[in-house]
Amino acid sequence: MSRNPDDHENNKNVQANDTQSFIVFVQPTSNRELGTKNSQSGEKSSKDEAKKKKNKCRGNRKLQRYKAKLRKRGFNNEAITALINNYNQANQDQNVVQESTIPNINREHLVPIDNQRTNNQPETSDKGNIQENVRTTKRKRATKSNNITESLSQISISNIVRKRPRSKTMDNIQEQQELNETTSDWKPKYLKLSDQIFKQMLSKSLSDADKFVQLLDTSEKLKYVRTYAHLLNNVFYLKLEESFWEHYKQVCISESIWSSPMLKNIAKENNLFRFKFKTQVQLEKHYQLIQKRLRTTENNLNQYKQQPIHESIDINTLSTIMTAFVRQGQHKLCAEFERKKLILQFDAIDHRLIKAFYNLNPTDDQIRSAKIIWQAAQSKLHAEEQLAILKQRIYTKRLPSSLNILDHSIDNVEHLLKQSIINRDKSATLSFRRLKTIAQFKYDIMTLEMTTVEEIIRSHVNIIADEKRKLIDSAGGQVPIPKSLVQVMNAIAARQSNMVQRSQCILKKKISVFDDAPMTINMAGAVGANIVQSFKTGLTNNCISYSDQRAKDFFTAIENVLRRLYTTPLRSKLLARIQYESRLIRSTRHHIKKSNIIIRPTDKSKVLHLGSVHDYHRKALQYMSETNAYNEITGGINPCQNHLQIVLTLIDPMLKNKDINLQLWKQYMRPNAATIELAHLYFIPKPHKIGTPLRPIVSSIKAAATGVSHFLDILLRPMFNQVTKATTFINGIDFVRQIENYRNSGRLLPTTLFVTFDITNLYTMIPRHGAIAALQKFLSKHADNRRIHGMTIDTITRLARLVLDTNCFVYSNKYYQQIRGGAMGSPFTMTLANVYMWEWEQTLLEYQRSHNEMYGRYIDDIFMTTNLSFDEINVRLIEA
Repeated sequence: MSRNPDDHENNKNVQANDTQSFIVFVQPTSNRELGTKNSQSGEKSSKDEAKKKKNKCRGNRKLQRYKAKLRKRGFNNEAITALINNYNQANQDQNVVQESTIPNINREHLVPIDNQRTNNQPETSDKGNIQENVRTTKRKRATKSNNITESLSQISISNIVRKRPRSKTMDNIQEQQELNETTSDWKPKYLKLSDQIFKQMLSKSLSDADKFVQLLDTSEKLKYVRTYAHLLNNVFYLKLEESFWEHYKQVCISESIWSSPMLKNIAKENNLFRFKFKTQVQLEKHYQLIQKRLRTTENNLNQYKQQPIHESIDINTLSTIMTAFVRQGQHKLCAEFERKKLILQFDAIDHRLIKAFYNLNPTDDQIRSAKIIWQAAQSKLHAEEQLAILKQRIYTKRLPSSLNILDHSIDNVEHLLKQSIINRDKSATLSFRRLKTIAQFKYDIMTLEMTTVEEIIRSHVNIIADEKRKLIDSAGGQVPIPKSLVQVMNAIAARQSNMVQRSQCILKKKISVFDDAPMTINMAGAVGANIVQSFKTGLTNNCISYSDQRAKDFFTAIENVLRRLYTTPLRSKLLARIQYESRLIRSTRHHIKKSNIIIRPTDKSKVLHLGSVHDYHRKALQYMSETNAYNEITGGINPCQNHLQIVLTLIDPMLKNKDINLQLWKQYMRPNAATIELAHLYFIPKPHKIGTPLRPIVSSIKAAATGVSHFLDILLRPMFNQVTKATTFINGIDFVRQIENYRNSGRLLPTTLFVTFDITNLYTMIPRHGAIAALQKFLSKHADNRRIHGMTIDTITRLARLVLDTNCFVYSNKYYQQIRGGAMGSPFTMTLANVYMWEWEQTLLEYQRSHNEMYGRYIDDIFMTTNLSFDEINVRLIEA
C-alpha cells in the first residue's frame, strides 16, 4: 500500500521529538461495549466498596512502628510526640526550600510541543479511529499540577538542597538519657516496696531506728523518707560506679593495656576472655558521664534536703539513719562491684601473660602446644563448672526445668489411675510407684551427665599432660632442660593458673544462685538472741572463751550479716515465688481442714501421702485389733504423772545403793517434771505395699521413761553390733560384697536358691517375757563378770522392764497401754527386738554354717542361701 510523502516526513519528526513529547490516541467504543464495561466496572466498584467496608482502618502503621522503636530506646510519650512534630515541621520547611531553589523556567522552551497537540487536536489514523497509545519514557519525570512533564536532567541544579539539620529535640532527649539513673538487679528499689516492708527494713538499720520509724505516722512523712532513701541510694550507686571505672583505669595503666596493645590476630588465636578493653578516650568519656550523673544526683539530693519537713524529724538524725540503712541495703551491690573488679584484674593479667609469652620468641611448635594447653584448660574449667553446678542441683534438689517433661512421660498410666474402677489405696500405691520411677529416672540422667562430664575432664587433663610432655621431649633429652624452654613452660603455666583463679571466681557466683533465700531475722528479738547463744555454747563446749576479742568480732560480723540479709529487698522473681508458695500453703491448709484429710511422709521415702482421716482411723483400729497389742485405759485418767512416780520410785533405791552412777542419771535418765507429757500415737503410710498399710509410731520424746530408754540403747547397742557383725547387713553395699564373696568362694551352684523373708510387725509381736529372757541370756553370755560398765544384769533388766511397762499413749482422745512388744519410736525397742531375733535365729544360723551357706539379717529382713527344696526350707523355718 502506497504512502503519502508528507506522512513519512511527519513520522520522522515524531521520532525525532520522541524524547520531548508524547501523543495520546483515544479509540471510541461502541454502545454495547460501553454498556458491558460500565456494568463490569459497576460490579467491580461495588465489590471494592464492600471490601473497603470490611477492612478496618488501623491507622498509620508506619508511624506506629516508628513510635514502637522509640519506646524501645527508652523515650517517653512526650519525647516521642516532640520528635514527630519536629520531624513534620522539618519536612514542611524542606518542601519550601526545594520549591524556592527551582528557578522560573519557560516550560515552552524546555518542552517544545506541536501546535496541533497544544490545541488538544487529536491525530486521526488512516482508519479514522482514535487510538489510546501512551509512550513510556526512559527518564524519570516530575509531574506538575498543570500536567506538564519535565525531565529531571533539565531542572537547574545550581542551588543544591541543604541537608536537613539534626533535631534539637533529639539532642535534648539524648542528653537527658545520659543523665538518667542507671539500673541494676542488685540495686535496691525503695520506691517499689510497700510501706510496711520499708518500715521493717528501716527499723533494722540501727539500734535506735525504731523510735524514728514511729515518727513516720503520716503518708507525707513516709513519702519524704522513701524519696530521700531513693536519692541517697542513687548517690552511693554512682560512687560505686565511679570507683569501678577508676579501678578500670588503674588496671589498664598498671598492666600496660594502652601503652603496648596486643595484636588482633594474637588476641583472636588465644581465646582471650576479654577480647578488647575500652580505649583511653572511651574510658575518659564514660568516666566524665558518670561524674556528670553523680553531680546531678548530689544536687538533686541537696535540693531535696532543703524542702521543709515536719518539725518532729531531725535532719541530722534522718541523715545518719538513712546512710546506715542504704549502706546495709547495698552490701550485695558492693560485693558485685568487687567481683567485677576482680574479673577485670584477671582479664588484664591474662593480656599481660599472653604478651609475656610471645616476648620470649617461642617456636611455632611451642606456640601450637601453648594454644592446645590453654584451650584444653579452658574447656576443662568449663566442664568442672558444669560438674559443680550438677552436684549442687542434686544436693539442693533443684533439678533443671528441662527434666520436668519427664513428669508426663508416662501419662497413659496417670490417665488409667484416674478410673474409678481402681481401688483408691491401690491407685495411690501405683501412683507412688510411678512418681518414684520418674524421680529415679531423673536422678539416673543427672548421674549419667555427671559421669560424662567427669570423663570429659579426664580427657582434657590427658591432653594437657601430653602437650607438656611434648614440650619436654622437644629438648632432646637435655639435662637440665634449657632455660628458654623452662621460661616458655612457666609462661604457659602462669596463664593456666590465672585461668583457674578466674574460673573459681565465676563459679562461686554461679553456685550462689542455689543459696537459700535471705532470712527474716529480728536481731533485737528472741530469735537473734538464740542464735548468738548457740554460738556461745558451741565455743564453750570447744573450750573457747566467747569474751575473747576474736569471738566478739565474730559475733559482730554475724550480726551484720544477718541484718544485711534481712534488710536487703528480695529480687522480683524470688518475691513472686515466695508469695505464690505462701498462698499455696494457706490454700492447702484450708483444703486439709475442710476435707478432713491427713498429709504424712511416707515410709522409706521422702514424699508425702494424702489420705482420708476416716481411712486412717479405720486402718489404725484394724491394726490394733489384729495385733492385740494395745489395751484401752478405761479410767479416763492421764497416766503421765503415775509414770513419773514409777520411774522415781525405781531409780531412788538404785541411786542410794549405787547401782546407777549419779552422773549417768543426771546426764541421760532423769525426767524433767516440768516438761514431761504423755506419748501420742500416729501412723506412717506404706504406699509401696498393696493396700497402703500403716506403720504405728509412738512419739514419746517427752515421756517419763524416755531418758531410761535412751540410756539402755546407748549402753547395749554397741555391744550387740560387735557380737552380730558377721551376720548383720549394714547396708546395700555390704550385702553386695557378701554376695560376691559367696560367689568367689565357689559356693554359688546352679541349684542354689536365694531366700528372703521378713518378720511381720516385729516390734509389736515379740513377747515381753521372751524378750526379757533373751536379753538376760545375751548379757550373761557376753558381759564381763555379769556387769556392763559397772551395772549388773539385774539392774539392766529392771530398767528394761520399766521402759516396757510405761508404754502408754493417747490416740483419738483415748488412753491406751501397749501390752505386747515395744513401742516403735522408743530408742531401746529396736535393740531389744534385735536381741530377741538373735536368740531366735541361733538354730537356723548353726544349720546354715554347717552347710556352708550364707545367712544375714537387717532388723526384720532376712536373706539366706540354700540348696534345699522349697518344702524342706519351710520345714527348716518352722523348726527354727
